[in-house]
Parts: sequence; structure tokens; C-alpha cells
Amino acid sequence: MKDMKIAIKPIYLIIVFHLIFLSCSTSEKLFDSDEWKINNEFTTRTIRYNMIDDIVKSKVLINKTLDETLDLLGDYDFIFDDNHIRYTLGFNPDSKSLLGLLKGHSVLDIELQNNIVVKAKKNSEYHYIKKNYNKSDWNFFVEARFTMSENIMKRKLLIGKSKEEVIELLGEKECIIGEDFIKYYLGFVPRPICIDPDMLLILFNDGKVIAVTQYES
Repeated sequence: MKDMKIAIKPIYLIIVFHLIFLSCSTSEKLFDSDEWKINNEFTTRTIRYNMIDDIVKSKVLINKTLDETLDLLGDYDFIFDDNHIRYTLGFNPDSKSLLGLLKGHSVLDIELQNNIVVKAKKNSEYHYIKKNYNKSDWNFFVEARFTMSENIMKRKLLIGKSKEEVIELLGEKECIIGEDFIKYYLGFVPRPICIDPDMLLILFNDGKVIAVTQYES
């Protein structure tokens, strides 16, 4: 009986937590620029979440320039590249399951073309676009290098190249160069547990790249 009580206790706590979690629901709120910009701290971002449906439905951001968007929403929380910025909304209070916690924060992803907003969408923070490697974004948007790392590995872009050729292609910014390896900083990959940034490890043998892997440092 004692062992059974011990086993029941954590289950009871889970049920209680689940009921509390279910009681936290949102009420849709009209977008207000001033209120949005004020509520940028983790503890108050639920107010942002309540505004997201109105932002998307009203298309208030569509056809706005980047400067006009920043004037309405304040500075973004993350930038992937010139065509993709992100605002964090906080955990989704509407989730009907404990599994909703695994979805992490909700975010507002804004896509631009030629400096004009063409799409504003609510996503999970773990969602991001994986794109082809390009030297300009790799060097400029260092925190978002992880969006290009899979492409580098899948295309075997570096295999067979010399150290000089790798450095010519990827540069010397945010990297560690060793005798038979180079490590490039990739940024913090959006995932459920991410304590440290990811690195791109490039291994050499006889002066040529033989393997490229990615790992959390």
C-alpha cells in the first residue's frame, strides 16, 4: 500500500496541473500597437498571444514596409534573414493537453519580399525554414546559420575541399580553426531543450575535408 501511495502521488500532481492548465484560456483581443510593445516580457506576453488572431485576420501588417512593421510592433525578437523576422508570443494558453507544453512558445513569423510584408503567420517556435547556403546570409545572420547547415551537409558542399577553400567559402567569422578541424558557430537551434548553441564540425584528413557533422556544444 505504501508503494501504491507513492506511485499515486505524482499522478495526482499531474492531474491537478492539467486542470490548472486547462483553466488558462485566452480571450481574443483587438490589436493595439502600444499595448503590444509594452507587453514584451516573458510574464506578460499572453496579451500578445490574445492579439495574434486579429493581426492575422485583419491583415494589418500586409503590404507594410519593414520600418512600418517595426513602428507597429517594436523591435523583433529574432531575425532569420532580410526576409524573415519573428516575435515571441509566449506559451499557448489555449492548449488542451499537457503535450501542448512540448510545442513551446507560439511566435509570429513575418515574411517579406523586397522589404514589404507578404505574410504574417502564427507558428511554433520550433518551426523554421531550412534554406540553401548562401555566403551573404551565413556571414551576416550568424545566429541563424542553423537554417543552412543541413543544406551544407546534404549537398556535401565541403567534402574534398582544402582548409583554405573552406575558409574562402565560409569565412573566419565565429569559428575555431584547428590543425585537422574547423568548428563554425551555428546559433541556438529552436528545439524543446536547447541549452547551448550548435556547431558545425568539419574534419580534415591529408588536408581535405572527409566529414561534416552538426552537434550541440
